[in-house]
Amino acid sequence: MSKSLGNVIDPVDVIDGISIDDMIGRLKESSLPDSEKEVASSNLRTMYPNGVTRCGPDALRFALLRYDLTALDINVNISETALEGLRFCNKLWNLCAYAKSLWSKAQSGTESRKSIHPADRWIKSCLSNSLQAMNMRIDEGNVHLAFASIHKFILADLCDVYLETTKKALWNNEEKRINEIAVVLREVIEKSLIALSVFMPFVSEYLFEQIRTDNRLCIYDRYLVEYRCIVTRQC
Repeated sequence: MSKSLGNVIDPVDVIDGISIDDMIGRLKESSLPDSEKEVASSNLRTMYPNGVTRCGPDALRFALLRYDLTALDINVNISETALEGLRFCNKLWNLCAYAKSLWSKAQSGTESRKSIHPADRWIKSCLSNSLQAMNMRIDEGNVHLAFASIHKFILADLCDVYLETTKKALWNNEEKRINEIAVVLREVIEKSLIALSVFMPFVSEYLFEQIRTDNRLCIYDRYLVEYRCIVTRQC
């Protein structure tokens, strides 16, 4: 990346957003030679015709964690990847909103019951495997692969597969099954947000506060300290 080519992005611009006019205006105030300013200005208008969309800090972290930051050369379109991160944040929001609607239909006092439903056992097994893989990758220093483990679990296993298996019970108002799903979803979502908070702390903390049922002040009060216990505990 090179300022003279106009393909360097200020991280703050990804967090807060910036118009193309402001990007060009800042470029003109730089100390680059006029010839390089013209080249950079042209490249900026080509690459970011509408400027950079406001994505927030967690979406920026998402974008950076999608790549091996220890590599010598990284071919990355940070603004496009940050938008992918923003969509992932929306996915998390919808996941918790769906869970809250399901919990509102579940009966209290069923938390101690263990479900033997195949879908419930499958998702808990996937979570356990993902957390163990995440822990192993962190120990290896491969942070991007650690993030990929929990990201894939939430997006593919939890949202795209498990949630789809729960909708029939919700639509048909199957009381027993809804109670089972409610218990499993609370455990799985809480553990997922705790793990994700290592990489995307703001959205994880906010959503955790929305779904918590105890008096913990924040996500870090107890569970993050006991993270290794969460990883090794039988799911």
